[in-house]
Amino acid sequence: MRVGILPSLIIAFAAGTCLSHSTDTNNVHVANPAIAKRLEQTASEQKSKASGSPASEPLSFDEKGYDYYNIKFDSTDESKAVTFAKSANMELVGPLGNLPQYFVFRTPSKGADGGLAKRSLENHHLSKRSQAILDLYGPEHGVLYVNPILKKRRLFKRDSIMPAPSVTGETTSNPFDYLGQRIANGTFNDPREWTPITDPQFKNQWHLHNIQYKGADVNVTGVWTQGITGYGVTVSLIDDGLDYTSEDLYESFFLEGSYDFNDKTKLPTPRLSDDYHGTRCAGQIAAARNNGVCGVGVAYNARVSGIRMLSARVSDADEAIALNYRYDKNDIYSCSWGPNDDGKTLEGPSQEILDAFHNGVTHGRDGKGSIFVFATGNGGKAGDNCNFDGYTNSIFTISIGAIDHLEQHPVYSEACSAQLAVTYSNGHNMGIVTTDIGTRQCTSQHGGTSAAAPLAAGIYALVLSVRPDLSWRDVQRLTVENSIPIQTDDSDWDSVAMGRMYNHKYGFGKMDAWRLVEAAKTFRNVAPQTSLKSEVITVDKEIPSVDNNEARAVGVESSHTFTEEDIKNASLKRLEHVTVTVNIDASYRGNIEVLLVSPSGKVSQLAAPRIFDGDKSGFRDWTFSTVKHWDETPHGEWKLRVRNNRSNFTGKLVDWKISLWGENTDIPLKPQPPVLYPGIPPRIQKDLNIMYGTNLTFPNGTQDKMPSFDMNNSQDDDSEGLRFTLFQTMLISILASAVSVAGSYLGYKLLCRLRGSGHSGWLSLGDKSKDATEIGSRQHMNDDSDIEESFELGEVIVAEPQGGYSRVDERDALNPHGEAELASNKPRSEASYVLYDAEDSDDESNN
Repeated sequence: MRVGILPSLIIAFAAGTCLSHSTDTNNVHVANPAIAKRLEQTASEQKSKASGSPASEPLSFDEKGYDYYNIKFDSTDESKAVTFAKSANMELVGPLGNLPQYFVFRTPSKGADGGLAKRSLENHHLSKRSQAILDLYGPEHGVLYVNPILKKRRLFKRDSIMPAPSVTGETTSNPFDYLGQRIANGTFNDPREWTPITDPQFKNQWHLHNIQYKGADVNVTGVWTQGITGYGVTVSLIDDGLDYTSEDLYESFFLEGSYDFNDKTKLPTPRLSDDYHGTRCAGQIAAARNNGVCGVGVAYNARVSGIRMLSARVSDADEAIALNYRYDKNDIYSCSWGPNDDGKTLEGPSQEILDAFHNGVTHGRDGKGSIFVFATGNGGKAGDNCNFDGYTNSIFTISIGAIDHLEQHPVYSEACSAQLAVTYSNGHNMGIVTTDIGTRQCTSQHGGTSAAAPLAAGIYALVLSVRPDLSWRDVQRLTVENSIPIQTDDSDWDSVAMGRMYNHKYGFGKMDAWRLVEAAKTFRNVAPQTSLKSEVITVDKEIPSVDNNEARAVGVESSHTFTEEDIKNASLKRLEHVTVTVNIDASYRGNIEVLLVSPSGKVSQLAAPRIFDGDKSGFRDWTFSTVKHWDETPHGEWKLRVRNNRSNFTGKLVDWKISLWGENTDIPLKPQPPVLYPGIPPRIQKDLNIMYGTNLTFPNGTQDKMPSFDMNNSQDDDSEGLRFTLFQTMLISILASAVSVAGSYLGYKLLCRLRGSGHSGWLSLGDKSKDATEIGSRQHMNDDSDIEESFELGEVIVAEPQGGYSRVDERDALNPHGEAELASNKPRSEASYVLYDAEDSDDESNN
């Protein structure tokens, strides 16, 4: 049930400054009590209904007087956990979220007796207890991993950075002349020319439509003109809360996918003075259009849920549950956070969090995989590198960096070989305009890589609304193949496989919404993932001192060769990620530089020197990753080079191993056709065979047919008519509307063919799979009949199982998954009609 859209509520909107930097920081709370009360009641009802079901609220691990342990077994069989609990004299609390094989146990903190007490474990530190449990019970009970559940750390928001001094200058010319292509094909235009966007701050949302520096934006307006606005996709903000009472967000807020892991409540209410971060990120994605508040989101018809996790210390267990929370409903997880970006921290996910990522891409979105979008980090000024962050360099996440309105690399945005692409954020005194805490609040000071990640997540919502069948790896490959190189005079740009370019600061380039969506329409799904891994390669060599310049140039070099036979045996068809796990001793970790050289001679900088990183422990089983070698020939010699960049410090390459990840040689799935009306599953599109076209019927019964037009270029081969450009399409629509009005006085009627749909407020439905279709009067007609029917813009039409249609109130409509839900009482984007298939709604709702 979609409870986030509440048009029936009477909202007492508070007046506020449209563009303000901050709100009342002494008492930050949701702005509209009426909505909050209604949502709290709904949340309570959901909690009651969900009790004991898979959708019930997460377990609590903080009851006083108990120590909690998270334990992974070698199977998903719960009976193993029950047997273990009896043997270890521990209480089985339950499973750890959606993670298979994981169960939570607890034992009294003091005065324990029984199994654990007899083994004198009660006085040990919890981490030592965990190791003791693993040693004592692992072999007998299949225990693989034990971790105490402690709120041991606080994750850091990748928030707005103070802008650098203003500079002047144009963007560097692009050798691909992509702006020229945009102008030529009509995708660069003023959106106010084709439809009025009345939100007061839209004119300042340069990242959506940059008037001053043309082309320096995400190129989304041409996507909107097709009616592609993110409908049917949910983006979850794992952050510090979400102000669901904001006029910009209350209709798109999705309660069912939300939870507060800091305060253990259903609603992700911002409670602290700095709990504005998640609301701002949500506004970038789904701020309402034409509601007179602030600006608009890049995917303004998508849903947003809030998972509050950054407002207090969290345990690894809570974090793992959050990353998989309602992955049957949440499609994309936007994560603008990570370890400290101080230029000296080396930190990654624990085992259960790593398993949560894998579980998400394996089981999320009904097996297609959750999309995890992470900000690269704001430590660029401190010399930090996103390969020292185990979240951004995971093969399961999409790592997104920042560029400013001049398409330049901001000083704060971290570079690394794991970065896939970049998109827009603040810089040079120009921030991102988005929703803020409060009923009608807005800010122009949002920024950092925190702003880049949700913008990317919103673009991916547009992509999934067109192709909901895409897997997590499909989305990654689409990004690689369709990102646009910028600032190509930067010396780090390198020509790589398939004629692409790669830069550690920009990845494969900037994201372009129109290009990604167009490519998605005909994208061929990739085959399942496979991998090829080396054994551990022991080196045990000292890294030459910087004083020996000749030796330093090479450092310590070690290599591993994958033969063509190895590649064949692994069924590795196309290379994607490459990961390298190292053990390196270092008396000053920040001196160490690690390079990977592919068989083609392309060099990835896995670890950059960090001047502030004086850690003496070096790298212990640390995994670096690179995407630079995407689609390279994998067989041949891979070389690892480790160098020392300062004198008077020592180091040693102990050992390393390399893994190749990519597409296997299985036959991939067939591509599905694009969704002409976003939010409607492709199967329903096929059944209804929706096309664009109109007919004019004159009093004498003769017809002058207006050519069919198809903005998505997806007409069937046997379709009648010609294809038109977007501009021609609009002219035809205006002409049809004008003729319709004039015809009412002249006795003419504007009709639609049985299988066509015009933009003038008229609609007809057809089903090519049936010889006969009942429409209107319910009389038996053949495919050549033209039936006169008129419909209101925004009206919802439901196709009946036995043929024909019925009108329904939009507020009682079915959503794209066939579930009963509340829906907006406003017309859905540029698409004049919202269509649903009633025949399969029951089956869909049970999925």
